Amino acid sequence: LDDAMSPKRQALIIKKYIEEGYTPLAYNTYSGIFTYYAGRNLNQSDKLNEIAYMVDVEDKVVLAIRERHWKTWPDRPASLSVVDRQDIAGTIYLLLTKD
Repeated sequence: LDDAMSPKRQALIIKKYIEEGYTPLAYNTYSGIFTYYAGRNLNQSDKLNEIAYMVDVEDKVVLAIRERHWKTWPDRPASLSVVDRQDIAGTIYLLLTKD
């Protein structure tokens, strides 16, 4: 499948970060869409406070989140930076990292 329908490209980016010691997170999305190509499950939650806590306590994280959730997240962690953006089947997914 091409990038417009497949999460493969972003999952491979997540995999690279995992190999570099990042903790993989997913907010309010079924993380299984990334699991096969990323090589492991992502820690997922539908609660922003849980994601914020993980970002705070982990040294390095990679977070998969829909763009609309990122834009509306009140008091989102300033330590996160967008490293990738992809439209998958009409939904924009972002990858963010904390280094």
